[in-house]
Amino acid sequence: MKTIIRIRPLFFLLVALYGLSLNGCAGRMEQPPVAPTRNVIKDYATATKAEYSYRLHKTIPGNGYTTHVLRMISGKWLTEQEVQETEWWHWVHVVVPDTLSSSTALLMIGGGKREESEPKDAPSSLRQIALQTHSVVAHLHNVPNQPLNFVNDPYGRRSEDELIAYGWRKFLEAGGGEDQVQWLARLPMTRAAVRAMDAITDYTTQTLGRPVTRFVTAGGSKRGWTTWATAIADERVAAIVPLVIDLLNLEPSFLHHWQAYGQWSSAVDDYVREGIMEWMGTLEFNQLLKYADPYSYHKQLTLPKMVINASGDEFFLPDSWQFYWQDLVGEKHLRYIPNTGHSLSKTDAEETIAAFFESVVKQTPRPDFDWRVDRGALVIVTSPNQPPQSIKLWQATNDNARDFRLPVLGKAYISTEVPLSSDGKYRITVTPPEKGWTAFFVELTYPGPGRTPFKFTTGVTVVPEQLPFPAFKPATPKGTPMPTQKTSGFQIKR
Repeated sequence: MKTIIRIRPLFFLLVALYGLSLNGCAGRMEQPPVAPTRNVIKDYATATKAEYSYRLHKTIPGNGYTTHVLRMISGKWLTEQEVQETEWWHWVHVVVPDTLSSSTALLMIGGGKREESEPKDAPSSLRQIALQTHSVVAHLHNVPNQPLNFVNDPYGRRSEDELIAYGWRKFLEAGGGEDQVQWLARLPMTRAAVRAMDAITDYTTQTLGRPVTRFVTAGGSKRGWTTWATAIADERVAAIVPLVIDLLNLEPSFLHHWQAYGQWSSAVDDYVREGIMEWMGTLEFNQLLKYADPYSYHKQLTLPKMVINASGDEFFLPDSWQFYWQDLVGEKHLRYIPNTGHSLSKTDAEETIAAFFESVVKQTPRPDFDWRVDRGALVIVTSPNQPPQSIKLWQATNDNARDFRLPVLGKAYISTEVPLSSDGKYRITVTPPEKGWTAFFVELTYPGPGRTPFKFTTGVTVVPEQLPFPAFKPATPKGTPMPTQKTSGFQIKR
């Protein structure tokens, strides 16, 4: 039986019963994994507690909960000869529901600035999750510690990617050795999250007599990167929810970025300004990835993972999953959210976090399905014993460029309901446009562990497959070229 749904001229969806045995997904280009010699992230995050401390700042009573506001010093980064502000301190909001029944907590890793006045309370969405799950929910502020003033740096105050890119440049220019890893801001960012877990465990033990012993960590963008790193650094992390950090296996992902756009997105200007892209394909850059790219540790990341990305992200291409998803081991779930950019503003991303966290707390099995890309088609197999409530195809077309960023294309994704198949087997194809490119993915909705449903998706597929621009060629090559300067099918020309 075959059902054909016509969506718009030149586009159609084929939903056919398709007898395949699937295991994961395909479509990723091969890249030999980078193997770190030791767990530098864990060693740094747990090296010393000499500079770590916390104290209760105040408590905020609420309707069915109490927020305990801690002021925490997570440690120092670099020396006064390198940066003016060495001490990293943070607000940690610990929301404790009046009815507490779990020793697993959600830790949301957040941004902010050192100069900001104390937040009045934890975000309302996190308070709601605490009430919904009868669990401790915490919010960590000011990761990374910012702004920072580096010594002899004419740029001045740096925040976010400005300070991370600066550290990357210093690491690369120093030769990329293990003795230079202190320049990588990801390390103190991870330590801040680990120290927050220490503070939460200690405080709940002393105050509640019921310590938090396990954590689900979550965060967006560079805090999403830190979320991956917490699982590398600390065995207390039971599951992770990294958001909008769609760049694991960074080098082939960014070479793909170049061949799609023919330039670097303005969103990565901080790295371009520091000359980071000119180091790709070098021994030094390979060393950077060994310590900074979570993909280097992918074989040990066997814990449950709920990866949330934006279909219109300004930093990352929507088909970046192809460079890492197949290699992730253990339980993994993916969700691309349509018609949103890197901020994920005005979306239901928080509902996905809530449903996933609640399932971990209740030890409820998450729904699973197999999918892969086969000759431009999405092939999906769901379990007849656990069918989805609904399936949607999302697609967007850019007539002029292989570019689906929200600021470029707007909210262009449209959805079409996919009829449910009795045996759970689907093959979904979107015809390439006569002009331009079409991106598409499939969203499956399942009953959640509570009142919030699960939403999972496939990766985003782009048709036609051809990339419009030639391989990246550094304007001013730096560093020591790798013995072979070929990464995942993308040639770095020097």
